[in-house]
Amino acid sequence: MLSNFNGLISGGTFTSVNVSGDETSYSGFGLLAKNTCIEARHNSGDHSDESRCHPGTRVEILKHLVEWASGPKYKPPIKWLHGAAGGGKTVILKTVAEILDDQKLLLGDFFFRRTVAGRNNAQQLFATIAYQVCMNIPASRPYIEAAVKRNPLIFNQSQSMQAQADELIITPLLQLSLAEGLPADCARVIIIDGLDECHDADTQREVLTVLEKTIRKLPPSFAILVASRPEHHIREMFDLDDLNKSSSRMALGATYKADADIKTFFVDKFQKIQKHHPLRVLPPIPEPWPTIEIVNALVRKASGQFIYASTVIKFVDSPRHNPAYRLGVVLGSEIPGNLNPFGQLDDLYSAVFQSIDEKDRVAVLTILSTLLCSVVYNTSLNGVPSITSSTPIFLASFLDIETHEIRRLLLDLESLLAVKADNYPIAIFHASLPDFLFDRFRSGPFFIDRGMTNEWLARRCLDLCFVQHGTAMTYYLVQKLPWFLQNATPTRELQNAVQTIDILKLAGLRDDGRGAYGLHCLCEPVLKGIQKSTIPSAEDVYTQKLDIYKNFLQKKMEAYLKNSLTHLLLFSINPEYSLLISYSGCLALFFPISEEILRTDREDGLWLLTGADGVFRRPLFLLKDFIHDVMQGKETQSYTDLALHLAKGMRRGSSFYASASEIAGVVDDRNSIHELPAVYIMKDVFPAILSKSTIRLDLVKYLTDYRVASKYREHQEIRDAIHNYLTRAKSHDFDGIEPSQPNLELESSPFQIGPRKSLEEIIHAHPDAGRSVVSDYTTRYIQANGSFTLGPVKMGQEVGVVWKGPTTQNIVNHYPREI
Repeated sequence: MLSNFNGLISGGTFTSVNVSGDETSYSGFGLLAKNTCIEARHNSGDHSDESRCHPGTRVEILKHLVEWASGPKYKPPIKWLHGAAGGGKTVILKTVAEILDDQKLLLGDFFFRRTVAGRNNAQQLFATIAYQVCMNIPASRPYIEAAVKRNPLIFNQSQSMQAQADELIITPLLQLSLAEGLPADCARVIIIDGLDECHDADTQREVLTVLEKTIRKLPPSFAILVASRPEHHIREMFDLDDLNKSSSRMALGATYKADADIKTFFVDKFQKIQKHHPLRVLPPIPEPWPTIEIVNALVRKASGQFIYASTVIKFVDSPRHNPAYRLGVVLGSEIPGNLNPFGQLDDLYSAVFQSIDEKDRVAVLTILSTLLCSVVYNTSLNGVPSITSSTPIFLASFLDIETHEIRRLLLDLESLLAVKADNYPIAIFHASLPDFLFDRFRSGPFFIDRGMTNEWLARRCLDLCFVQHGTAMTYYLVQKLPWFLQNATPTRELQNAVQTIDILKLAGLRDDGRGAYGLHCLCEPVLKGIQKSTIPSAEDVYTQKLDIYKNFLQKKMEAYLKNSLTHLLLFSINPEYSLLISYSGCLALFFPISEEILRTDREDGLWLLTGADGVFRRPLFLLKDFIHDVMQGKETQSYTDLALHLAKGMRRGSSFYASASEIAGVVDDRNSIHELPAVYIMKDVFPAILSKSTIRLDLVKYLTDYRVASKYREHQEIRDAIHNYLTRAKSHDFDGIEPSQPNLELESSPFQIGPRKSLEEIIHAHPDAGRSVVSDYTTRYIQANGSFTLGPVKMGQEVGVVWKGPTTQNIVNHYPREI
């Protein structure tokens, strides 16, 4: 009856049995065996996958899973291990299955595989599990055989998976439990790997539904471990009530130190190659090989996915080729010829992209090309990767489609990337994915032409310069437009777009309350991009539009050369700021932002300030060379005035407030208001201003007297700037300038404590006060910074005790302190 089947598995090993003779005795079991997919077991002898985790890797996750599987009861009884394609889930579960099999805890397992017949569908899943139940709980065999004899057609495709599970697994085990009781140490864990490789989503959903009902009906000593990619339909199933209550989730990620494990794998494998490779001496492999820098680079490229690491090692370890040369091909330092070191990885990527509906492929590749060309090379001005442009909501705005359409189109790629909330960055799991997509030879029909993508992105950005949008889009245009123009394929369409852009119209744009617009935000990136673009006659086009722009600017700058806005202008172009930061609070510490100044800046100037709160939208460092030319030497004295002005403002430590969104790159928390010391800005600005200042007695004396607060002077940049300025001053004849010792000064505060009194009244209340200062604020602190002496009051002495009288009681109550 089963003449073509003679191999059975017993206790984790293959056993040969003859089932062709006595059909009466073996008909039920033989029929079960005939419908079993033996190759789907962890120890089937299929060497297409790695069979076990590399020694010393995946230690924590294996410990966690084995401890869970070894427990007497499971709460909840189903565990879902999920991770990106190529993350090593199959190897982890094969290792767990082997450990549990050795401990007699493995009830059964099934490893799906998309490209292997019998393992790419669920037709034999529950028969294969039932067969293993017979082998691992021998007492269950008569009950399972009886079930097959009662219904020999149970294996027919017309029978549902639920019926198979009920008749072949659930009912026999319950009958055994009632009749004899289950052995106390019986096997009890079922492992299902690669569920996403089962041939369609509906079948995968059905498998999960049946597994949940199975574990609910069985005694509480049984458990199921499932592994898959985090496909949306599988994730949705685990979100449903029944399965959600019965399961827990475990994500393969940074928590389990994948990078460290991959590094261990690389180091061990390379050492083995160096010692045992047959061609290691033809020519000799250099020492050390490879360097730690190369290993670290390979680890970064693997981005936590073991398939990259194993693919590299298989390629380098080819016994017919020199390993040093093959590693050079991987690193790009050797010409590959017809070699493709990443064949296995490319097969994985191609399989994922082939699952995309054909009518959606162009749209999907458009989204990916925008994402990759914007994010892979996209950094903010201080080198911190920009994440705003990788959110679904931003991509939808940029591509002019609905946000939900972005999410729908990327659903089939969830094994390669994660799409979470609309305002949350899309995460790409594989750092090597762009290498695949940007290589025509490797990606074939999924190839993304970088030059043409940059060309399209450049033209799209030029169009968006004239469209009302938010601050995030403005920052994107400022950062990325020059890059796109510089790296675009020079098409006729791009040349026409560049030549016809209206720079005056762009310069005339104003802020509509939804984001920063205008010449200082967009005109200069456009001009910079034109200058560096690949189009013919780019320099001529740039010169023409720059002349138009300069004529426009010269008229606007007249407002700043007539009044105190000159200081603001100079402040705005020094230095080339590394942070995209809001300056409203900091400006208020050093400049009086009056309504007149705001009106002049808005109506006649360059819009350095926006709105009544004086938000400093963006520094003008791109304008600095032209501004210096227009001022024609007038700025030298202005710089000295500004340096003295800022130095006086730095007499005491001060802070300003800004939202996290305004100080991107400084803080990680994006949902709150933060207090920042003014030195955040002044450590960059003040040295730049001071270096351009002339040597002048009042500034030299102020800096010599240590009047700049220690909170500023403790920063190396400011300390060095002062030292360099005073060193320059030694060549001038300023007799009698010696550093003054810090004295005591009253610092006024806007905080009211008790009845409001003037400084004059407070000082006169002290019998030994030698001089008076008039102020409208109450006194809060005594500080040592060298201005006014208050006789008997000494550093460290409690002022509230020394000063008597009703006018000062509970008003001055702090210790003097040096700043």
